[in-house]
Amino acid sequence: MSQAEDEIHRQVEQHAHWFNAEGHIVTCRLEVEAAGLAALLGLDVERLHRWRDRHLGPVPSRTVSRVAFYSIAAIVRWQCAQRLGRSVPLDSAPTTHGESASGGSSP
Repeated sequence: MSQAEDEIHRQVEQHAHWFNAEGHIVTCRLEVEAAGLAALLGLDVERLHRWRDRHLGPVPSRTVSRVAFYSIAAIVRWQCAQRLGRSVPLDSAPTTHGESASGGSSP
C-alpha cells in the first residue's frame, strides 16, 4: 500500500469510529447514512439532499429504501480534495455557486 492509501485507510478508520461514537450506523461496507454525513459536515440533511441534487459533495455509493449511503473512503477523499482547494465535485458535474463545501466538526 502507498503512503497516501495508508493515510486514507487511517482516516477511514477514524471516521468510522467517530460515526459510531456519535450514534450513526456504519455498515459492513464501511458506509454511513446521509444523517451521519450531514452531522460530520455540520449540515442539516435537507441541505445534503440539495447538494446531492446539484451534484455537490460526496457521491452516494447506494440508496436503500430511499436512504442514501456514502462510502467513508469517498467522504475522506472528498474532504482531502476540499482541503486542497479543489472546487469541482468528484463526479465532475457542474457546480452551483452559493453553496459552500466546507462543513462543521470532523473526526
